[in-house]
Amino acid sequence: MADEARQHSQGHQKWIIDTLNEKGGSASYEVLVEVGEEHHCDTVGAMLKILKNRGTLKTTTMADEARQHSQGHQKWIIDTLNEKGGSASYEVLVEVGEEHHCDTVGAMLKILKNRGVIAFDQIFLMYPMHKDEIITIQIPDYDPFQN
Repeated sequence: MADEARQHSQGHQKWIIDTLNEKGGSASYEVLVEVGEEHHCDTVGAMLKILKNRGTLKTTTMADEARQHSQGHQKWIIDTLNEKGGSASYEVLVEVGEEHHCDTVGAMLKILKNRGVIAFDQIFLMYPMHKDEIITIQIPDYDPFQN
């Protein structure tokens, strides 16, 4: 009986992996549940946990994606300040932010300021009111993906 259950579980894990590969490597939980219904599987969550625990797949949450997005924005801000010799006006960073489709430059700057990575005089920068405020890098080699 245990061998039959193991084979059944392995069959479910296989279609999950096949589905993910067909979808380009990722799919939402809802999609996997729908495909699971076609395979008469009501244990998609348990199968995903087994695959994750074995290191076969990695799951990401919306929070993970948001953090990575934020880290990417922080990285270009640091890169821009370094490229500009260590400082730039808020307006310059807002303009570069537009190229990166970032509408949260002020929030990213506040995060970096709170971490001691950059410095500026205001508590929070608002555009265009503080467009001439100078932001200065304090930790030029800071990597938001590592910290």
